[in-house]
Amino acid sequence: MATTKGKLIECDKCGEKVFLKLIGKDYYDGGYSSQDKFEEMPENWLYRALPLYCYLCPTCNREITKILKEFWGEKSERYIKDEYLK
Repeated sequence: MATTKGKLIECDKCGEKVFLKLIGKDYYDGGYSSQDKFEEMPENWLYRALPLYCYLCPTCNREITKILKEFWGEKSERYIKDEYLK
């Protein structure tokens, strides 16, 4: 049974998991609307939109970025930031 509220993020390629604790809520419209606030995702974890929408751990992100750079060649500079290779 879970004792801490939060959300579980799973790498869509390898299945590595990370848990983000719920740290509170943001209220809007005078308290009428709210949104849960979670811890920040660990460094180099990424929600990637190119070429598909998925969560990637740092290892899988580096792997996919290298493959995309090879595939796109010169055009890759337009779509892929070098920080993804860290």
